[in-house]
Amino acid sequence: MHTIKNLEQKFVSNTSIYTLNFANLTEKPDSTKNLTAKQVRHDIAAFAQMLINIYGGWPFFSAKIRKNILNKLDEFYENTTDGTTAQNLFNNLTTIVQIIPDNHLWIKLGDKVSKYPRPERIDIGENLAKKYGNGKKYFIGKLNNIGIIAFSKCFAPDNPEDMEKFRKLVRDAMTDTDAIIIDMRDNPGGSPTIISMIATELNGTDIVPRCDMIYARTTPQAVELYKYFSLPYENRDLSVDPTIQTDNHGFKLPQEHKFAYNKPIYILQNNRSASSAEHLQTTLRFNPNLKIVGSNSLGCRQHTQYKPFILEHSRIIANISTNYAHVPEIKKFETHGFTPDICVSNGIDAFDVVMAQINRKVK
Repeated sequence: MHTIKNLEQKFVSNTSIYTLNFANLTEKPDSTKNLTAKQVRHDIAAFAQMLINIYGGWPFFSAKIRKNILNKLDEFYENTTDGTTAQNLFNNLTTIVQIIPDNHLWIKLGDKVSKYPRPERIDIGENLAKKYGNGKKYFIGKLNNIGIIAFSKCFAPDNPEDMEKFRKLVRDAMTDTDAIIIDMRDNPGGSPTIISMIATELNGTDIVPRCDMIYARTTPQAVELYKYFSLPYENRDLSVDPTIQTDNHGFKLPQEHKFAYNKPIYILQNNRSASSAEHLQTTLRFNPNLKIVGSNSLGCRQHTQYKPFILEHSRIIANISTNYAHVPEIKKFETHGFTPDICVSNGIDAFDVVMAQINRKVK
């Protein structure tokens, strides 16, 4: 009977150590191309090596999950034949991606992308950016005495001047208002740049620890990747794999700290709020004025620093992370996400729920 160690050794020894080949996401390979059994086995072993030697989450998965993944890879490896197409291999690897609890992980062949399966969307109202944003991805302003910050997608401003314009809009939304509502419903993420600024403005300080602990892989392949991107080594013990890159365990704000916004803050989220859209919760969680309203978010924070690699023969692209983040108080974040303080049922608008609560408090 195969053990995890035996299977890992098999994929590392049967193919030369995989060379880092970064992908061109616009590549249009021929998915019907027939591959030899040797070529397919090479790509399967290369994908296995990415998981075993580069993937940040691999050491943190349970033995059951790792064994399941390796057994499936071994089955595909042993049963492949000449004439297998790139599409066939893509379909087989898709079944593996779908058992890895990572909402950022995907593989791609041409226009087809496979991701971790997501539940049916929970409808708790339309994002206010779509309602008031006049075609933009955001709306920052006031509705009567309520500050509104809404993003349908996270993004970075084009230049420092634009960033200051966003900062001014946020500060205006904080001025002379009874509460602030931050709408992240159906926001799939993107760049966290503006989101980080919003958290800093509301907290009155830059809170760095989005997660308590961040771990990095230090295998030869992972170190090669870090060198390629000129990433820092100061906080990494390269003799330990995985090693702690960032340790914010036990972080607390000083007791004398005064929050810049000391009135109620509500974040609206549903099960399509993901990645950078969940960044606010990890930084604003230190703020006692915060309430999360809606349903559980998707859960896209544990696996970070992704890079797309390409499998040599099939030209399948695999988006693999090298870091793993422990999200405070949530052990299985990728399958749970942030739990709301105020749950909203499917079909009810979370914005209406919050407005009713605010109006009761004001009265």
